[in-house]
Amino acid sequence: MQIAKDKETLQTLLNKWSGKSIGLVPTMGALHEGHLSLIEKAKSENDFVVVSIFVNPKQFNDPKDLENYPSDLEGDLKKIQDLTDCVFCPDIENVYPNDFKELRFEIDHLEGVMEGKHRQGHFQGVCNIVYILLDLVKPTRAYFGIKDYQQLAIIRHMSKVHFPKIEIVPCEIIREENGLAKSSRNLNLSKDDFEKAAIIYQNLIAARDLIRSNKSIDQVKEIVRNNFQKEKIELEYFEITHPDTLQPINSRIPRSRGFIAAYVGNVRLIDNLELIE
Repeated sequence: MQIAKDKETLQTLLNKWSGKSIGLVPTMGALHEGHLSLIEKAKSENDFVVVSIFVNPKQFNDPKDLENYPSDLEGDLKKIQDLTDCVFCPDIENVYPNDFKELRFEIDHLEGVMEGKHRQGHFQGVCNIVYILLDLVKPTRAYFGIKDYQQLAIIRHMSKVHFPKIEIVPCEIIREENGLAKSSRNLNLSKDDFEKAAIIYQNLIAARDLIRSNKSIDQVKEIVRNNFQKEKIELEYFEITHPDTLQPINSRIPRSRGFIAAYVGNVRLIDNLELIE
């Protein structure tokens, strides 16, 4: 495993693999089994794999969230030393030099709901760093988990416009034994809150079962909201949306998805699930 701490070193390494297939796995570190599954998939489908580890400040609308985001570069490198060919772990100045001009992406139809509605500027920050990485690495394929389904949809849209030759590969959610989606933020949960957080996936499953038993969208939403209220867990949103436009729906649509964002303790967690086949 080779380590590149700046764009110039990474470019030198990539030049040696010209003409070969390259897989890119962008991460913000605090790596867990979900990240490892993305890297393993990338390794199985490409000649050379680059894993980026960079906590992107531009996608945090809350400074405290950025401050509390877990970081363990040394531990991350140990976890993936036998899984990847190259790790790109630059500092902020190398990614965003003083003369950096932030790009603006046309993603309004996907940005104004759910995460975009509650985290102003978040997806513009995501698009900026992903654009930089795709432009720098020029991978054959780039791998993203569907836990961040809205992010995946936005990256797909951005990539089609700016990098049509790059394949964006969605990867399944890896879950804890209690159903909680694997997330770097899980490290900030207390033992009790970790168990309480199972309510998120439990209610996505319940929503799927209720819809398949012909409950209306409105009925399902009310039941889920009541379930969170009973457990005194703050539900930021529960939405049922069209699978492609991510707009809320009022009737049953194939492949529609349920999305939840909730605070368990002080930790904000998200998850999603396909509700109708």
